[in-house]
Amino acid sequence: MACVRVDWRTLFLLGLAGAMLSLSWGTQHAQAAIGADESTPLTFTPSPSAFSETETLSPTPSETDQEQVSSPSPQDMASLLVGLAPGNTLRDLKSQIDMPVYDAGLGRLNVYRIEVPVEDLQDKIRELTSLDGVSYVEPDYTVTGQDVIPNDPGFPFQYALVNIRAPQGWEITTGSHLVTIAIVDTGVDQTHPELAPKILAGYDFVNGDTDPQDDNGHGTHVAGIAAAMSNNGVGVAGVSWNARILPVKVLNASNTGTYSNVAAGIIWATDQGAQIINLSLGGISPSLTLENAVNYAASQGVLLVAAAGNTGGALLYPARYAAVIAVANTNAANLRVPSSAFGPELDLSAPGASIYSLSLGGGYTTLSGTSMSAPHVSGALALLLSMPGIGPGQARVYLENSALDLDAPGWDVFTGYGLIQLDAALLLAIPTSTPTQYSSPTGNAPHPNPSSPFPVVATATFTVGATTSSNPSNALIASLTPSPSLIASWGVSPTSTLTPTFTITPSASDTFFRTGRFAWLCLGILLLIVGVMLLLWGRRMGYR
Repeated sequence: MACVRVDWRTLFLLGLAGAMLSLSWGTQHAQAAIGADESTPLTFTPSPSAFSETETLSPTPSETDQEQVSSPSPQDMASLLVGLAPGNTLRDLKSQIDMPVYDAGLGRLNVYRIEVPVEDLQDKIRELTSLDGVSYVEPDYTVTGQDVIPNDPGFPFQYALVNIRAPQGWEITTGSHLVTIAIVDTGVDQTHPELAPKILAGYDFVNGDTDPQDDNGHGTHVAGIAAAMSNNGVGVAGVSWNARILPVKVLNASNTGTYSNVAAGIIWATDQGAQIINLSLGGISPSLTLENAVNYAASQGVLLVAAAGNTGGALLYPARYAAVIAVANTNAANLRVPSSAFGPELDLSAPGASIYSLSLGGGYTTLSGTSMSAPHVSGALALLLSMPGIGPGQARVYLENSALDLDAPGWDVFTGYGLIQLDAALLLAIPTSTPTQYSSPTGNAPHPNPSSPFPVVATATFTVGATTSSNPSNALIASLTPSPSLIASWGVSPTSTLTPTFTITPSASDTFFRTGRFAWLCLGILLLIVGVMLLLWGRRMGYR
């Protein structure tokens, strides 16, 4: 019987110990679950009955806010800096986009870097600015010490670059090799060290061959103004340091040519992909052939720049055509040169008096005339086109709107919109990060650009089913009542619909029951009751 007495007491002690352990473990983990799960959202997708079409959204990333990833190759990529509003984190940003986010070393400012294709830069700025928690988005601009002064020994003699504020403009950009300027002229000295590295295969319409070698010097001088090799310690600087040159010879050694050759040269340069065509030439008679060639190039998005003429009277052709940017001549004092043509077709002014540039045989010389004014504008347009997302129409408008007024207020027949100012024009071309917000309860808001995503805010109230991430076997049925309403924001284009994924943060009142810890507490209480009953039963039976 002593053996039986020991067995019951042992069983009682084991039951009591198990009860206490169950109570302790269950209580601690339930409290921990309540504290942790209050900040752990449940993500769910409503049924198709609520929204007609679906979209798959990626899960919340598990990376930490301190994650650092090596940067991709900068070629053809642009850097954007994304500033987050106070209270938002890197994790919040990553959960909304499907592109890498890089540590810019600006964590104290809550700023991170994203690499995007250059051609998509403006679209990405709008997309990122519309995200929740994003305060601003801006390009990661480059900086230099004061003005960018090239080391070309001839630069001190190039007053024109100072007058059009090229050094200040070069602080923003020095141009791109992806922009091509066609020099439709006497040809180009293809062996000149200031031009040779950037010359493309051209054509000679005077002699009907593929060797557009300059035999006059005029075209070489013009090409040097627009885009001579710059900051290379040799000779002079061009307006656009990196633009490529497409030589098209339409004028002979005497600097004369036919309208047909000029028209053919314009069409050929357009078909070869030139974005800018410089026409430092002109005739006194109108021509349908020449006008049609000009209009063809313009219809393909080509910018045409022409010398106004040195007649002191009406503009020459093709400068008089509406699709052409006609350029007048100014001197070192920013005054109009009296011989510069004028009239209602005039657009802009640029330096053309005593311009120091290239000559045949690798040399340098000074020439004057509106022929020298035009390539300053062509080079400026090349810089503008190198800016992300800037098209030909914008480039022209920015150059006109930023010009320095020289004569009567506003546009006038003698100087047009005024003297081009590179820095002011390029500042207008810098992308901004101010999106337009649209809101509609039905998600059918109008938008000026239907092909681009825009934010929509909608309100919905319904009953949903959700599953806990910590224990998928323990389901929670959550009923959402009209108060508060569930607010969801998502990006959608007007021609498509989707099912958004909402996020619910459960309150502490339901966390304890949905975690499964409640079962442990029940087991502990049950074991405690069994232990007490065994004790009472043992004493009643006389076990000591």
